Amino acid sequence: MQNNWKKYKVGDFAKRSKIPTKVVDSSLYKRLTIKMHGLGIFMRDEVKGEVIGTKNQFIAIGGQFLLSKIDARNGAFGILSDDLGGSLISNSFQAYDLKKNIIDIEYFNYFTKTYSFIDFCNKASEGTTNRRNLDDNKFLSFEVFLPPISEQKRIVKKINEISERVKKILLLQNYDTGAIIRSFSNNYFSSAFEEKTFKDIFKVTKLAGFEYTKHFKFIDKPEIIALRAQNIKNSGLKLNEVKYISKELSNFLVRSKLNKNDIAITFIGAGTGEAALIDENNKYHCAPNIAKLTVINQKEIDHNFALAQIRSPFVQDQIVGITRQTAQPSLSMKIIRKLIFKIPPKYKQNEYMSKLDDFKKSINALTLEKEKRNNYITDLMPSVLVKAFSGAL
Repeated sequence: MQNNWKKYKVGDFAKRSKIPTKVVDSSLYKRLTIKMHGLGIFMRDEVKGEVIGTKNQFIAIGGQFLLSKIDARNGAFGILSDDLGGSLISNSFQAYDLKKNIIDIEYFNYFTKTYSFIDFCNKASEGTTNRRNLDDNKFLSFEVFLPPISEQKRIVKKINEISERVKKILLLQNYDTGAIIRSFSNNYFSSAFEEKTFKDIFKVTKLAGFEYTKHFKFIDKPEIIALRAQNIKNSGLKLNEVKYISKELSNFLVRSKLNKNDIAITFIGAGTGEAALIDENNKYHCAPNIAKLTVINQKEIDHNFALAQIRSPFVQDQIVGITRQTAQPSLSMKIIRKLIFKIPPKYKQNEYMSKLDDFKKSINALTLEKEKRNNYITDLMPSVLVKAFSGAL
């Protein structure tokens, strides 16, 4: 910290503002909400005075510093923008005029995002429950070191430059990994491969309605998982919430029993068209909204390639075109059997799967790198602010 920094109390540059007003029923008023964690001040609503119960309110002016007495310790404060000037605030908010000859508004705004300022608010909040109100006298008595206005403006400019660089880095990282795979799949399936219907490729079946009504009963004992729509995702099986049926029932309803290398696909409701591969025998069964696809000729069609094609834009676009015409997305077994499937030579299928696997590995590596950078950037701004308000920036 340099020699020209001076010690001030918060009350030296922040003066409590109370501009009273009487709410008129016929007039229109803006009301505010102050978000916690330093996320700022926003318009809550704009209403006529007749719906406002408490008629004695206060007016907030653009450029003022506002805080919530109850949640200031949780970061509920900010600088009011000019476009929200004139809004109503109640007794639960406090407004302060800032002396611009002592403190720059942008500088103070950045200062409020530091751990030191949050600590001020926490120490100034009194009470033994979650509803701890900020004590105005304690808050205004806290001491801070401030540089001259010219130095404050230089620091603000420096922080803004760093902030802009951070935004650009984050923008550059917002690549659409899904678009990369979609583009690859579109190019691949645009090739002139032989086409057949799903009926020719898969044995398509499901749990019959009468089977569900007459026999299907869930049990508490973890025996056979009855896969439902929420368990079938294009990213794989999601098994955090499952229901079970007995092994006896699964063996009895053999037609809808899922075996290794079968493909389970949702055919009604949310997630229609999402599909997952079954990885082992005697573990899963179709629930009422799940269909079972079994590749008829494994020598001609690899089951992994079959799943990849079902998840590809080539098949998914067909499904969307059909389900868009109904109020609730759904596919009958008849419609599923009519879907078009492309049949490349086996070596081309292997080539597609190999390239798809390479893309996924690259995307996973990019995602990990992005997470590392985001963590670094998340840690960067607080450290920048610490340097800024200690005179080291």
